[in-house]
Formats: sequence, structure tokens, C-alpha cells
Amino acid sequence: MGEQRVERVPMSQFRLPWLRRRKKTDVELPLKPPIHLSPFSNGEVFFTPGPAERRIRRLILEKAEAGAKRHGIDRREFLASSMGMATSLWAVNVVSGCSSSVEGNRGMPPNPPAGAGSGGSGSASMIGPVERPPSAGFAPQAAGGSTGVPSEGVGGFFRVPADPTDPEQVCETLLDAGQEFVFDIQTHHVNRADTFYESFLRNQAQYATFCGPRGMSSLDCFGRNEYVRLMFLESDTTVAVLSGLPASTEADNPLTNDEIAQSREAINLLADGTERLVNHHMVLPNQAGTTAGAVQAQLDAMQRVLETHGRIGAWKCYPAWSPTNTEAVANDGWFLDDPAVGVPFIEQGIALGVPLFCIHKGLPIPAFSTQHLDPADVGRIAKRYPEANFVVYHSGYGNGNNYFEQAYRTGNRSGTDSLVTSLIEAGVGPNENVYAELGTTWQLVSTNPLIGGPTAAAHVLGKLLKYVGPDNVVWGTDSIWYGSPQSQIESFLQFEISEAFQQQFGYPALTLELKRKILGLNAARIYGVDPAAARCRIENSELGMLKRQLDHELGRRRWAFHEPMLQRPEDYWRLHRQSAFKPG
Repeated sequence: MGEQRVERVPMSQFRLPWLRRRKKTDVELPLKPPIHLSPFSNGEVFFTPGPAERRIRRLILEKAEAGAKRHGIDRREFLASSMGMATSLWAVNVVSGCSSSVEGNRGMPPNPPAGAGSGGSGSASMIGPVERPPSAGFAPQAAGGSTGVPSEGVGGFFRVPADPTDPEQVCETLLDAGQEFVFDIQTHHVNRADTFYESFLRNQAQYATFCGPRGMSSLDCFGRNEYVRLMFLESDTTVAVLSGLPASTEADNPLTNDEIAQSREAINLLADGTERLVNHHMVLPNQAGTTAGAVQAQLDAMQRVLETHGRIGAWKCYPAWSPTNTEAVANDGWFLDDPAVGVPFIEQGIALGVPLFCIHKGLPIPAFSTQHLDPADVGRIAKRYPEANFVVYHSGYGNGNNYFEQAYRTGNRSGTDSLVTSLIEAGVGPNENVYAELGTTWQLVSTNPLIGGPTAAAHVLGKLLKYVGPDNVVWGTDSIWYGSPQSQIESFLQFEISEAFQQQFGYPALTLELKRKILGLNAARIYGVDPAAARCRIENSELGMLKRQLDHELGRRRWAFHEPMLQRPEDYWRLHRQSAFKPG
């Protein structure tokens, strides 16, 4: 695939019928940028906005008002157009380019409500803009042990026109995600909700803004039908992997392994038998304990699901999770090379002919074991089993409560450095059998100046490309927790690593060819998907034709006002108190 073609389009293309056809009685849409700015959460961590983010939002809305007046359109119509996306990324550039230091609250965020966390030594911590249950004696620090990030110059930026309100400049500058093969390997929907998950779903901004006013239940809002709409009709995602969540029993799980496989069959049937959706199988080797019999029961379940449903894309696991973890005691878990738990699991996956393992590492979740969130075991297990592939979900981002990313520091065991250190110490080189996944990581780091913004994003991507390898960085978004993943796709396509950082740190340039690898081609290789054949069949399927019809009749940017999940700190803390810090 060569460079994208740039086509000039008339101003009429920026008018959006789906907005104009809304009824006066419909709930008013939020006046917001098409990119997600905090406060938000995916149920695992909570980010609060600082002065820099508030300035970004203000700049976007001011520019949008001027652009809307210039073209004689409504502000929401402007924000929902590609000019709105260009304006939003332009504002991130402006604010992030003013200073490469962390702006805003560098210390503790507002205290959680009484009883939200405990002082147990095993619980997670709070840092900077991230609200987590505090550990006793914890002092928040940025990378390097200071309360701010040292100035290194601007290392990352979004490629946008000089005037983001000029439609001609926008069309010449913004890349068209519709021309790309996008393989999202971290997505979610639910089929049921106990008391905890019902509360979890109803507190999502997506429910309050779109689903509740339309009379939809929380399950409808985050169920299969909405999943299809958001992933395949309101984004340019070509293929997706449906993943699961940990739970103490199958009855507690909002989406069981059998149901993941059933969704795969149903959605692929809508896509005329194409492999539009790939399924994970969640494996919790310690679900019933770590005795040989308990672990064997999980291994037997792996074989049963494979025999029943015929195909599994990969095995998903949460080594830091345990049914015994609570708010006060969060030290249970297992390592991938644990001879009683991890090794039998890995060897069973290989024996069953599915040697692909997706592992949650980083992004501390309340009550998860912090020591087992560290990817230290990834390098060791990858070296031991070169015939298997290991995909590190979130790339270790946030491990050790480090969200302030810089250049790699030798031996560092926090943030994405912890994954790099694990590989170096084990002797696993770039482009071997370890992969770094970007779900939520890209969402958090790319536009949030409180944790470094585009410059921190340049370090994250640069380090992963340098040490994990350009063939081994893969795309994921954690949707539909964030609504449609389209804003993440579009922002990634416009992102660049500066020449200064390329020279100073040895990072590669983010060429279109490299972006295409990350967005889909790398994942297609390990999941055994032929990108060209898959895209051709998908575009000509019933689901593909329906998207084209909707794009033509209503406009392509129907996702623009989707909002991410939890947006109020009090809801986040109430959720975790209610669930005894059960993961969301």
C-alpha cells in the first residue's frame, strides 16, 4: 500500500445529515471535542483534568465557534466534522508545545471519599492525575524521582494544517482512516450484569448521554447490538478481537467464554461469513485456587471450549487477579513462569495448537496484585517458549503507578520501561515473540498534557518500536468502554515523532507504512488473518455495505459526541466500594 490519495471535497461534505435530522425533543448532545479529554476512566484508573487540559478544551471550543461562524454552520456540526478533529489536535499541539513539563497537578489528586481505599501495603497507589487507593507512606513521583518531567523538548505532535478551520487544508492534511486495515485486538461488550456491573454500566457517560434518554437498558447500551454499531458501523475498524473480564465464577461474569464465541459466530454471520470478529478465551488458572486439581479444571475448560466452538484466536489472562483479592488484601496472583499455575497454562495452550497468549500487565486495578502486574515474568516465559507469542496488554503502562513516560532508563521497572527491562534481561530482542498492545495506553497518553501529552506518547511509542520491535507493536482501544474507537484511530494516524527525538533517542520515524503495521498488519500476522482478502470480503459483505450506505446518507462522523465511561470521581470510588474493588 502506498501513500494515501488526497481528494478535494466540497464544503457540503462537512454538513452532517445525522445532526440535522435530530428531533427537537431529542436530548441535547454535549458540546464537546471529538477527542476524549479527562475526566474519564475505563473502570481501572481515573484521570482528572489539570489546567493544561482545561486550556485545550477552551481553545477547541473557541476555535470551533469561530470556524462555525465562518462557514455558517452549528458549532456541533463543526466539531463533528473533520475540521473539528483537526482543530482538536491543533489545540493539543498548541498547549503541549508551550512546555514539555507536566502542567497542572503534579502531586496527589483530590482525596477519595472516606473509606474509598485502605492503607494496606498490598493495595495500589495514587499518582498525579490518577486516582487510586493510596498505599501507606506513598509519595507520588514522576519518572526519575521528581515531581515533574524534565524538559527534553517537544518529542511528539499531531500533523495538522496551519488553519484547521479551512476545509481545503484539512482535506490535504488529514489521513483517511477508511483507507486502512484496522485490527483492534482489545474490545468488550457484556451480556449480563450483577449488582456491581449494573452500577458500573449505568455510571458510564455513554449510558447517561445516549442510551438512558432513548429508553435503553444498561445491558442494551453495552450489549452486542451497540457493540456492532460502535465498532463496525461508526468506526473504520476492519477486524476486532472480543475479549473478556475476570470473575470468581462463570455466573458472575458479564460475558462468558461460550458467549464470546457465540458473538463471534453471530457477528461473522452478519458479515457474510467473513472473519470480522475473532474471539478470546479467558483463562483464570487460579479461579478456584492454585491446587493441582483446581488448575487442571481450567486447563480442561480450555480444551472443552476449543472443541465446542472450533476456533479460538488467543488466550486472555489476568495474572494479577485472584478471587481472594480484596481492598485490604491485594497480594494474590500468579506469574507466567509459576510451575504450578503459569507453566501448565502456557503448555496447555501450545498443546491445543493456539500458542498466542494475551496478558494484562500494567494499568493497576484496585485489589489487583501490584507485583503480578509487573511484566518481569514476560521476558522469562517468552525465552523459555520461543514457539509461543505473548501479547502484553497495555504494554506495562502505569506499572508501579508511573504514568510519566520518558526515555528508557536502564534497569527501570516502572511504566513501559518495565516491559523493556524484562525483555533485555531475558535476552528477548525486537521482533521476536513478545508484542506490545496499546489499548487504553494510547487513549491516556496521547492527548493528556498532565502526564506528558504528545511528548510522552512519543516516548511510549518510540521505546516500544525500538525495543519490542516495529513488527511487534499492535493496536487495541479497550472499546466500547470509550464508545466508538474512531477518535483514537484518527488521532494515531496524524501522530508523528519529532526528528529531534529520533536523533536523540534512536526512535524510528512514524511513517505511514509503520502506522499501518501497528494499526492492523502486525496483529493480522499473529492471528492468521490475510489483510487484503479479509478487507475485500468485509467491504462487500452485508455489514460492510450497510456502513457505506449509512456513511452516504447520514455522514461518516456519527461517533463524534460519544463519551468515555466514568467521568465523575465520586462514581468511580462508589463503584469500587460497592464491588469490594472487583475489577471493571
